[in-house]
Amino acid sequence: MTSATNLTRAIADVVSLDGWVEEGEQGLQIHADVVFRTASVGGNKGDAVRFRLSLFRAELVSIIRSTEGLKLKPSSIARDRVKRTIAISNSSESGRTSSRGFQGGLGLSPVNLIARLRGTYHNDRTRTNITTLSESTELDNIAVQHRKGSDGNHRWELVSADGKILNGSGWDSSKAPRFEIEKPLASQLDRCILFQVRCLREDMCFKDITLIPNKGAPVELSGPSNRNKLAAAEAYIKTKLVEHGLLAGDLDNPFAEICLLETIVEV
Repeated sequence: MTSATNLTRAIADVVSLDGWVEEGEQGLQIHADVVFRTASVGGNKGDAVRFRLSLFRAELVSIIRSTEGLKLKPSSIARDRVKRTIAISNSSESGRTSSRGFQGGLGLSPVNLIARLRGTYHNDRTRTNITTLSESTELDNIAVQHRKGSDGNHRWELVSADGKILNGSGWDSSKAPRFEIEKPLASQLDRCILFQVRCLREDMCFKDITLIPNKGAPVELSGPSNRNKLAAAEAYIKTKLVEHGLLAGDLDNPFAEICLLETIVEV
């Protein structure tokens, strides 16, 4: 196992991120462990707000700058995909149709007519096979899908399989490295791989927001003031992101991209 230094910068415990390097058969395996939960944010001395924060969706982004001199092996990339299967089921419906036909001679007496009456009864059974195609999706607790962004960085999108908040991990980090790189030549320079957890503003779920005035006594607001509470929580997030030098878009924009956490793995 190759030693690595993991330096993490984050704003909350809503997501944890760890990364490390292991010796592979033909290169170095780069592992990343991402775990989500609902976290309590703020409420410390001097904070004007406290709340619970969860995520509906997030992306793990790997960044390898060209100046690092590291070569990623494309065939080793964990190209996770949502698994879809087609289920085929057969069902049958049976039906019964009947017809009764009679032939009789004209001019005969009723007795002779009955005696000579030839009746035919036709009994036909029909069976119809119905084939139904239905699409089903096989998902773990968190669905993962890989893509390569327009910036050239590899991304793994994580979405809750049941459409609710993210809770837990999307893969077994000890058994499923994100990718492998060729072993770099010996050098005195530190080589680094950067992992970031990003989301959009609309992917963030704020709950139980409480404002804390300067005197320190929490104040519960309701009705029209709910927007004031949400604005205070957004301002808190924005401030912490800026303090840590992380990407922070306009939180009034639901599609603003935000970097919640990053970690540096030295190779």
